[in-house]
Amino acid sequence: MAKLSYVDCSWNTRMVDIGDKSPLRRPARASGRIEMAHTTAQLAGAQSAMHSSELIPLCHQLQLSHVPQKAEVLEDAMAVACSLVCMERNRVDMEALTGASAALLTSYDRYNAVGKDIRIGAIAPEENTKHVIE
Repeated sequence: MAKLSYVDCSWNTRMVDIGDKSPLRRPARASGRIEMAHTTAQLAGAQSAMHSSELIPLCHQLQLSHVPQKAEVLEDAMAVACSLVCMERNRVDMEALTGASAALLTSYDRYNAVGKDIRIGAIAPEENTKHVIE
């Protein structure tokens, strides 16, 4: 089994020290789907992605350089995507997942009063890569 970098042998949690890592270009993307009528929640997703370190325990604060949000209206649902880019030492997938989740949660909040059959699901990371800076 792979060693978890954020816990010690006694299962005490800690933030991983990334100070010695070199900054790399790190794009990430996460998406999700909410079954409901159309709404726009791009702003909530972008705002939440930028504040992931305040929402997720032991999540590093990253300087995001680009946070585009996309909402696509489907026949019976709305799909969202949160794509991010930063120049950091750490991966950026938590910020993409937070942005996609917040966009869906905001949509749920807005339409909850008109329909009780709203379901959120299939929130997943789609891209989490790193590129060496030359």
